[in-house]
Amino acid sequence: MIQATDLSKRYGTAARPIAALDRVSFRVAPGEFAAVVGRSGSGKTTLLSLLAGLTRPSQGAVQLFGQDLATLNETALAKLRGNTIGFIFQFPSLLPTLTVLANASLPLRFAERPEPERPGALLEQVGLGERIHFFPHQLSAGESRRVAVARALVNRPGLILADEPTGDLDPETELTILNVLLEAHQQGATLLLATHNPALAGRADRLIRLESGRLKL
Repeated sequence: MIQATDLSKRYGTAARPIAALDRVSFRVAPGEFAAVVGRSGSGKTTLLSLLAGLTRPSQGAVQLFGQDLATLNETALAKLRGNTIGFIFQFPSLLPTLTVLANASLPLRFAERPEPERPGALLEQVGLGERIHFFPHQLSAGESRRVAVARALVNRPGLILADEPTGDLDPETELTILNVLLEAHQQGATLLLATHNPALAGRADRLIRLESGRLKL
C-alpha cells in the first residue's frame, strides 16, 4: 500500500539547508492501521504531505498502490488522490461559500461519482445531520473538523491519511471521530494518522516514530 524509501525533504538554501525529513524508509501493508508519532516539529505533517503527493521530496521515493509518485504529473496525482486517498488536514479548510453538505460532497463531484446519499449519511454518522444546510461560519471548531472527516471518507478511499485528526477537540468529539475512522478501517481502508495523542496512537497496530525528521527505531 505505502512504500517510502530514503524519503527526505529539505527547505532553505543549498548553503543552509533545513531538513524537515531525513532519509525515512518504511512500509505500510494494505489494511493496516499505523500511527506516526513524535513531538511538534518532528516531521509528521511533512511526511503525510509527501505520501499524498501534495509535496515533492528532495530525495527518495514514495510508492502508493504500486505506483511511483515521481512518475505521475500533477493531473495524474490529483486523480490518484481523488479516487483512492482520503486526506484529513490539520485544519478543516472548508469552503466558506458552500454548505456543510456541499463541502462534504466535493470529492464525489470531482471524481464524478453519483452517490447523492453518501455525504448525508456520513454527516449523520458524525452527528451533523441537523446542520447539513449550515455554512462553515455557523459551526464550532469541532463541528468543522467533523465535516472535514466526512469529506475525506465520502469517496470510500482505500487509504486514509489523517494529520492530527483529533487535535484540540473535546473528548466527546474526539471519540466520535476516532470511531468513524476505526469503522472505515474495519471496512478495509488502510489508515495512517499522525498524532501526539498517546490514547489515539495506542489504538494503532504499529507506531512509526519520528524525531527531528528521522525515523526513531
